[in-house]
Amino acid sequence: MALLTHPNDRERVGKVLQEVLSRPNVPTSCTFRGLHYAGHYIWLQCTFTNMFHEPDINAIVCNFLDVTEHKLDQEKIDRQNKQLQSVLENITDGFIVLDQNMCYTYANHQYGKILKVAPDSLIGRNIWEVFPDKVDSAAYHAIQTAFKQQKYFCNEGFYAPLNLWQENRQTPAI
Repeated sequence: MALLTHPNDRERVGKVLQEVLSRPNVPTSCTFRGLHYAGHYIWLQCTFTNMFHEPDINAIVCNFLDVTEHKLDQEKIDRQNKQLQSVLENITDGFIVLDQNMCYTYANHQYGKILKVAPDSLIGRNIWEVFPDKVDSAAYHAIQTAFKQQKYFCNEGFYAPLNLWQENRQTPAI
């Protein structure tokens, strides 16, 4: 098996097999690259089960599934997410994403810089709990309308607690 496993995955697969040997009849899964008969590597999802205790089997049973397409799709998605993350973190505007409950699911570092808070501290919190003084403001109504009507809204206003003039652009994402 070692010669058929990609060199970068051999150590990890070896550890999994050691675990399998120590746990009879307990299925253990692992994803790794294996050598295809045509000479290239493919991604395999394998479930190993130690069946040495069964006299009629006396082996490690391996069930393989080719997950190459899924793995390549996931790598593409990961690259796109990193690219998008880079864009959002490098724009000069504060940028947030709110869920349907008006809770933060994302805040870029510029937004945190504007508010003088760590962006991660906002995740999961309701925007109106963070800014209770903004309830019933123009910004509040613009956000509510954008969500309800699923259309773009823009408003300007001054936020005295931060001595900040702001232009807020609400773009609903379905």
